[in-house]
Amino acid sequence: MTRITVDLDPPVHSILNLWIARNAATIGPPHVKLPEVIAAMVVTTARYQDVTDRVCSQIRDQRAAAKERGERGERGERGERGRG
Repeated sequence: MTRITVDLDPPVHSILNLWIARNAATIGPPHVKLPEVIAAMVVTTARYQDVTDRVCSQIRDQRAAAKERGERGERGERGERGRG
């Protein structure tokens, strides 16, 4: 098993916890753990092309929105703000 760390901003963490709460009864006991959910989501995303397409689209949209806000990218560079 490989161990990774995932940094989630508060809104995304809240969405994930809400998903877990809504689906805990369907999954059944024992208590659903965050790493278990993330792993299942990764496998599903990789398995189904339509899910992969939606994930890629969301990433592109998030990057475009961050660039418009001038947020720093992974390497620390600032996005260019629109001119005019």
